[in-house]
Amino acid sequence: MLLSLVQQGGWVIEGVQFKWADPALDSADKIVVLDIPRWSNTLRILRRFARRRRASKENPRATWTALREELRWSSDYYRYERALLFEKLARYREKVIEIHDERTLRRALAHTIVATAIGQPANLPA
Repeated sequence: MLLSLVQQGGWVIEGVQFKWADPALDSADKIVVLDIPRWSNTLRILRRFARRRRASKENPRATWTALREELRWSSDYYRYERALLFEKLARYREKVIEIHDERTLRRALAHTIVATAIGQPANLPA
């Protein structure tokens, strides 16, 4: 399925599927990595959990078990997966854009929106 998608134009893949996404990485014009600090990621997880709990304790993502799972996943990512991701991306260095904070993310998104609105390619600044 991934192969058929990347043969078409205009696709975006989100997530950490880097272990099996070589065809997408090979075909991508740009690879954008949101590489926020671990403390910021943990804070975001806790804020999302608090919002979910306030909205509805019936939400399966608002349980203490779900919170522990998200924190464990995040810990595994920062301990092991992140290094594997950047090791894999080393061969794509010329098309990788790393975003480390919200300000840079907002700037990149604004650039993309403006470029799309005027019919230009959204070549993100490095």
